[in-house]
Amino acid sequence: MNKFFAGIDLGSMNSAAVGSTAERACLPTTMGWAKDELARMLVGDGILLGDELEQNRMALEVVRPLQDGAIKFGSVTEGQEGVARRRDEDAIVFLLRRLLQQIHLPLSDETRCIVGVPSRASMQNRQAVLSMVQQVIPTVALVPEPFAVAFGLYPEICHALIIDIGAGTTDFCHYYGAFPTPDDQITLKMGGDRLDQWLLEAIEARYPECVLTLELVRKLKEKHGSIDLANDATHVSLPTKSAGVETFDITEILQECCQQFANEIARATVELIERIDFSCRQETIGNIVLAGGGSGLKGLDTLIENVCSDFGVCNVTRIHDSKFAGADGALRLAMKLPEAGWQQLNQGSSHAGSDHERDASDQKAA
Repeated sequence: MNKFFAGIDLGSMNSAAVGSTAERACLPTTMGWAKDELARMLVGDGILLGDELEQNRMALEVVRPLQDGAIKFGSVTEGQEGVARRRDEDAIVFLLRRLLQQIHLPLSDETRCIVGVPSRASMQNRQAVLSMVQQVIPTVALVPEPFAVAFGLYPEICHALIIDIGAGTTDFCHYYGAFPTPDDQITLKMGGDRLDQWLLEAIEARYPECVLTLELVRKLKEKHGSIDLANDATHVSLPTKSAGVETFDITEILQECCQQFANEIARATVELIERIDFSCRQETIGNIVLAGGGSGLKGLDTLIENVCSDFGVCNVTRIHDSKFAGADGALRLAMKLPEAGWQQLNQGSSHAGSDHERDASDQKAA
């Protein structure tokens, strides 16, 4: 029986899928439902995403079920929290189904799928993701997101360190041509969302007359975010409580918040390099790759090179396609993996820990 294959990168902000059909799709990991009976009469009972969501946003209850890089599990299984959790899970299944439909793959046992998850995702989250994908496609395996990126980049065995900066988490993985062990990986429970929040709070504290949203701050970060002190001053026009628009200097705020964010990434990079055997450490630090939506932060590559220079000659590059790199690598792995490899990955899905997870909110940047 002919097999179809898919690679999926389930992201906190956007999710991507690539199929053996040579088609690809990317959708925002943001979904909405009618917020009341009147809205339900107008938009229906279904889940909305993409353009439909944006057109009806004010009438919807909008959620990002993977906002922190993980499915939100509460201690309460009944009542409002239980309903919200089940709804989030339904939304992820809906998203997976829509992605696979857009790349024209049969939703049956003819299709095999590999999904990227955070490097040190907890056993609970790995099993939950596995269960949800299996509601759409029976044969599925999970791999760390940065490992999927690396497998798509390197057709031959080599040593590399992948730093995948997403919205909810930042994942680090030492790649060497075999499935990584827990000690080969680190997950920082912070990503672009955390930087957005820092920027929002800092701008509001400096300029309390501003009226800000996280979406507006995210756009400012993507356009102006930098840790380069040599950058020109950043003056931006922002709405104010007086209903007018004024120009504000956010140069210092941007630099300080981006520097704090970058310092956490650099610190975790050093921690992972220190675990790598001396025999392959130099090759690894000469091949550090920034991936994910946060990889475009200006000056981050130079900072990491400087911080890691004590280990030897360090070279940091950025991925060419942060949107599809993880899904491309997952597809390549799915198409090449022998049957024994699928069994190995499925066994590994039940042996994930979180001993190396670190919450950046409990750390202070130097």
